[in-house]
Amino acid sequence: MSELTPAQQHVMDEAQRVNEERMAAVEDLAKAVARRVDLEHELAEAKKEEKRLMAAAERQGWTRAQVNRFAKPPKSAPRRTTSTDSDQARREDQASFSPDS
Repeated sequence: MSELTPAQQHVMDEAQRVNEERMAAVEDLAKAVARRVDLEHELAEAKKEEKRLMAAAERQGWTRAQVNRFAKPPKSAPRRTTSTDSDQARREDQASFSPDS
């Protein structure tokens, strides 16, 4: 292949730079996809193990209804809203304000 002219080299360098930027933009996405795939695999394995252990519990005398009840995830606690610093400051200002002043 013949030597590139300076103009051709500039175009190639610019294309390389743009491609590197594009690749960097998807690196975090690739990591997130890999993590999700790993977690999905772990979840599938955990479900198999849970099913095996549920059958073992039934063999030990627990009823299917009891085992199913035990396997339900716990109810999450209700969400509490937290006040922001500005809300807190406003309440403190209102508390310190006296209409007689």
